Amino acid sequence: MEGQSFYDVLGVSKHATGGEIKKAYRRLVLLAHPDKLRAQLPDTEEARQQAHDHFLQLQRVYETLIDDEKRAYYDETGRCLDDESADGGLDRSTVEDLLVFYRTAFRRVTEEDIAAFEGKYRESDMERADLLDHYRNMGGRVEHVVDHIPYSSEEDLQRFMDCYDECIRQGTLQRTPAYQRARQTLLARARKRQGKAKRTRQAGGRRVEAGRSTTSLASTILARRSEREAEMQALCERLVEKYAANDAPQSARKKKRSAGTATSRKTSANAGSRSQR
Repeated sequence: MEGQSFYDVLGVSKHATGGEIKKAYRRLVLLAHPDKLRAQLPDTEEARQQAHDHFLQLQRVYETLIDDEKRAYYDETGRCLDDESADGGLDRSTVEDLLVFYRTAFRRVTEEDIAAFEGKYRESDMERADLLDHYRNMGGRVEHVVDHIPYSSEEDLQRFMDCYDECIRQGTLQRTPAYQRARQTLLARARKRQGKAKRTRQAGGRRVEAGRSTTSLASTILARRSEREAEMQALCERLVEKYAANDAPQSARKKKRSAGTATSRKTSANAGSRSQR
């Protein structure tokens, strides 16, 4: 399997988007999580250790490809940006081993499998262990925790911070300056998302109230749809903030919008002049 890469491990192309990479990672998490594999592997310490090692390596692959800077460095050098070892993190034999492990040892994962595992994973000991591992691996720099914890979203931020705070109080985790900064950022994001969701629900409620003929079921659907729209908007804002390379593209877009507005005004004025004539 000469020439295999991190992209091959996830089963995506070198031009895959962040969303495609995240989806592929979540599929493999269903296969690779050590607790999930317990019933499928031999009951030996060696097998358990192998599953644990493979899961850590999968996380390393994902963390490299989901981050723009790390991904660009990997594409150019074939190495992990934040690893100073001679092989740059994961050598070719390790990548090939991961491919064999994920492609041949397990059956195809369906959407139903993913949904079923999500119900078992969220708010479980597995999720808590992954949260703690992420904190330790990042030294408390958990600003992008929802990108690394399977099935998580912005609405989980408050819950994740509560978990970290509790572990710090109990002495399970050590408080770091990096966590203090990340905590403030994440809690602000959580409050902003909650505020937007509340305003959207209230607006949806007023629309439902105005049409008394709407059934109770339709009201529920409308409120939930509004909440999803607010969540999607918050997600888009977070992605723009994370992946925008600099302010220049934003300035260019503003100039383009301004130019478009000016053009629209000019067109309207010309149309008015013609109608007067």
